[in-house]
This record gives sequence, C-alpha cells and structure tokens, in this order.
Amino acid sequence: MVLLVLVIVLAVAVAQDTSPAASSKIQTLEKQVEILTNLVLAQSNIMAMREFSGSQEPSGSNPASECILKSQAKKIAKLEGDLNSLQSLTKTQENDTRQLQTTVSDLSQKLKTQGTKLTSLDNKYASNVSKLGSEIQNVDNKTNTLTNNVNQLGTKVQKVADQWPSGSYCILASGSCPPGFSRRSGYMKAISLYAGNGRYIKQGTFGDSKIQCHGGCGQHGHWTGELHIDACCK
Repeated sequence: MVLLVLVIVLAVAVAQDTSPAASSKIQTLEKQVEILTNLVLAQSNIMAMREFSGSQEPSGSNPASECILKSQAKKIAKLEGDLNSLQSLTKTQENDTRQLQTTVSDLSQKLKTQGTKLTSLDNKYASNVSKLGSEIQNVDNKTNTLTNNVNQLGTKVQKVADQWPSGSYCILASGSCPPGFSRRSGYMKAISLYAGNGRYIKQGTFGDSKIQCHGGCGQHGHWTGELHIDACCK
C-alpha cells in the first residue's frame, strides 16, 4: 500500500513540476520507491521461506533456512535504515524548498516594489523633461517674436530715416542735395579779426561749408578770416 502511494505521488510530481528543486525531490522519491520495492521483496522472500520451511520440516529447525532468514532480516533492517535516512533527507529538502520559496517570494516582492518605484521615477522624469521641453519651446517662441519685432522696428526706422521731416529748414550741404531740397550758398571773405592771433579763428570744414583764414593765416600782416556756407533748403 505504501509503495502504491509513493508511486502515485511520484507520478503526480513528474506531471506537475519540472523545476530543479522538484527534480531533486523526485529523485529522492524514486530512491524511496526502490528501497520499498526491495524491502517488500525481501519480506516476501522471508515469508515464502518460512512457509517453505514449515511445509518441509514440521518439527525441528533448518540451519540453512535460519541463516537465510537472518541474512534477509539484515537486508530488511538496512533497507529500513536507508528508508528512514531518505525520509529524513526528504523532510530536510522540503524545509529547504519552503525556505527557498519564501526567499523567492520575498525577492519577488522587493523586485515588484523596486519596479513600482522605478516606474514612478520614470514617470516623474518624463513629466519634468516634457515640462522643460515646453518651457524651452515657449522661450524659443518669445525669442522669435522679439526678433520679428526688432526686424519690424528696424524696417520702420529705415523708412523714417529715408524720409525728411516736414516743414521749412536748411541742412548743411555735402555734395548733391536730397530730393525736395534746393541748394543755397553764401560767404564772407576778408573778415577782419579782433586780434591777430590764432585764438580768434579755428579753421574747420562742414561738408561743403568751411571756416578758414583769408589766404595764409597772418599773410597780410594781420589775421583775416573767411566764412563759406553751402546749404540745402526746402
């Protein structure tokens, strides 16, 4: 009966589990089945020999049969010892398996927790990166807007620069007058200065207009100046 139960357990284990721990347990069960098989065979042999001895010698004893019985009894005792050792080993392996399963379960839980934390961090970093990208895009948009505004202002300034203010006025000429202006000129030559020294005249040119000495400075024994004005008026 015990042998049949072990065979059934072994078959179920083989069908349901293929892990390394299960393979070790299956090997142990196979060993137990082998020992039980040998034990049953040895017990059957002893019983058969006792029945045979009883039918052959109703009275007295058979030394050969007793020797065989003792030998079989020793084998049975050894098989029982091996079986007990295997059963103890099986319990130890079962305890180790349970501890391993507990450890694996704990590690799985820790990995799950770490995975949740990593997912949370990934989401947080992704959100920050997305937010930063939006801010950079906003800065780029503002920069582009400011650049466009500056370009528009530059165009307006250029248009204003190309246009002269309305009204009547004159500007010092330098070459041709702008459209809408007419050239006007005037001068004074041989202007007598208050004193004959360089502090009373400073020569200079302003486009086509100029202030200068009459001839060479001090050429006529006293300092004499000239004033020439060329203007564009509208």
